[in-house]
Amino acid sequence: MESTTAVNLSPSCRTRNLRIGVAVLAGGLLIATVLAKLGVYWAWRLLLVLPFLFASHAFLQGLYGT
Repeated sequence: MESTTAVNLSPSCRTRNLRIGVAVLAGGLLIATVLAKLGVYWAWRLLLVLPFLFASHAFLQGLYGT
């Protein structure tokens, strides 16, 4: 029995989302490194959850096409 999955995004849109996810993840890691090196208070570093959440959302859209 074959499983069929409905994909809502076109292949070009999925590729774009994967690229955006990689770029945002790299940017978030860069910002996290800079903030850690500068010794910024840990509560301010919690704001980094936003770029990582956005990157994970873009990865999921790119990989699963939803």
